[in-house]
Amino acid sequence: MRLLGLVSVVILARLLVPEDYGLIAKAIFLANFLEMITQFGFEAAIIRDQKASKTDFDTVWTLTIFRALILGIVLAATAPLMAIFFDEPLIENVIYLYAVATIVLGFVNVGVVQFRKDMNFEKDFNFNLSRKVVSFLVTIAVALVYKSYWAFPIGVTVGNLFAVVYSFYLSPFRPRITFESFSKIFHFSKWMFVFEFIAGLSSQLDTLMISKLGDNRQLGLFTVSHQLAAMPSQEVAMPVARSLLPGLSKLSDRMDDFRTMYSNIISHILLFAAPAAIGVSALSDEVAAVVLGEKWLDAGPYVEILALFGLARVIFSCASSALAASDNPKALGLFSLFNLLVKLALLPIGFYFYGVLGIVYAVLVTGVISMLFLLGMQQIKGVISLPLLLVRIWKTLVASLLMYLAIRIWLLPYLAPFEWSVLFVAIVGVVFGVVVFLTLMAILHIAFPSFIGPEQDVIEFVKRKVRRAKC
Repeated sequence: MRLLGLVSVVILARLLVPEDYGLIAKAIFLANFLEMITQFGFEAAIIRDQKASKTDFDTVWTLTIFRALILGIVLAATAPLMAIFFDEPLIENVIYLYAVATIVLGFVNVGVVQFRKDMNFEKDFNFNLSRKVVSFLVTIAVALVYKSYWAFPIGVTVGNLFAVVYSFYLSPFRPRITFESFSKIFHFSKWMFVFEFIAGLSSQLDTLMISKLGDNRQLGLFTVSHQLAAMPSQEVAMPVARSLLPGLSKLSDRMDDFRTMYSNIISHILLFAAPAAIGVSALSDEVAAVVLGEKWLDAGPYVEILALFGLARVIFSCASSALAASDNPKALGLFSLFNLLVKLALLPIGFYFYGVLGIVYAVLVTGVISMLFLLGMQQIKGVISLPLLLVRIWKTLVASLLMYLAIRIWLLPYLAPFEWSVLFVAIVGVVFGVVVFLTLMAILHIAFPSFIGPEQDVIEFVKRKVRRAKC
């Protein structure tokens, strides 16, 4: 699914310019902020509740509609003010359309949540992929014809309309308006609201600072680099994180099994996400040039930093599901507050010394500090076993780090005098990185057989496939 996002970035980056992305980032700033700070975790509440009734689903649908209506009205009412705040008159009409898109999305059939609750990930994937494909096709079509930033809000609006219609086609559930289970739902959701409210403040701080202290081009570079850099790690983490909540919820009364399963899942995610993210960081200039095109050559330093931040986001994504599944929503609120305070302290320091790029460095440092805090808090809460996790991931981290050094210290300096095309260097870099990582993992696996890691599971999986093929 996220491959679709990569294709979208590749195509749109060649049709539009960084300034277009910067303008849209300003237009959706308030929408993103309000969306995040009003996430009550309604869906998480009914997924976690193994005895959720039809009335519970109906109440969640009702609350979601009311939330969407309120958000849409606030967006429309504040559109002129946001245009003045950012000194960007063009974003006013764009915000109006995003307000419509927000209201429309609130009417999606809550029955699709049952797919995740029942761990029917095929239908869940089908629903989300179809919506993204429709939005992608409309966005690309408008961009091709008009080469305008309007491609984004139009694509989102059409995608949301499709999501509403398709949700009622896929799910036989027919919701009704009711507040009957409000108290029950809100008992769990209030702490998710605290988490999402503070997390929303934190996530938008960097965008706000660059919007006010930089220009549209710098904001566009940051926005697209953030999307591109996150893809290698989030491509693996997000689908797994979506499935973690229902899976771990079934083990909430068996915490030993819970911790083992959770640690194993993170180690398997990092086996693929760590080398991918660190490899993108090592080849950041080449990746930016090949994927985004010549208009985005300045994105290299942004991609280099934000790709590493993607690994922290892997932990954040998994932890939010694990803490919710183990009935620790208060811990999520504490984590988001800590993350906000660290970011508030570091962003101004980064900008003071290094300008806009310093803000990007501050995002990375905040991510690392907050990740360590989150892991420690999960250990204290008994949600994760850090010794077990470290045993399973240390080989992956060592191999990924050595791969990075091999690319940056040896490969790229070696290729530089030949003046090869950037595409050739990127391909060689990727192939070299894969070979180095796999070789190092094999060496570490043989040298330290007592440390069982996720690579052992991959080896066993391959052996089973080979045996079946021979049969």
